[in-house]
Amino acid sequence: QKLTFEEYSTLLTQLEACLNSRPLCAISEVPDDIDYLTPSHFLNSGPILTILDTEEDERTRWHRLQKINQDIWKRWQSEYLAKLSARNKWQRPQENIRVNDVVIIHEPNL
Repeated sequence: QKLTFEEYSTLLTQLEACLNSRPLCAISEVPDDIDYLTPSHFLNSGPILTILDTEEDERTRWHRLQKINQDIWKRWQSEYLAKLSARNKWQRPQENIRVNDVVIIHEPNL
């Protein structure tokens, strides 16, 4: 079945919204944490289905968006990146670090 340009465009937009709404990591078990991290957070600074508050002035809205952006990146680093680096070898007992061992040091401020 052939689609018109408008039908094809609508279909792609709906698929894009669906894919960008999928959680990137497991949904939190904390009841107060109703929001989960999705690709849409990086593209739109929030979930796709959000109601915009038009009463704010532009500066207040900009500051709020900056705060949301920082929170998203912090969650991405702490949740999603941690899931990517989780490996079975780190869940087994291992020897302690000794002198002359090679190690990787992670500094959160860098």
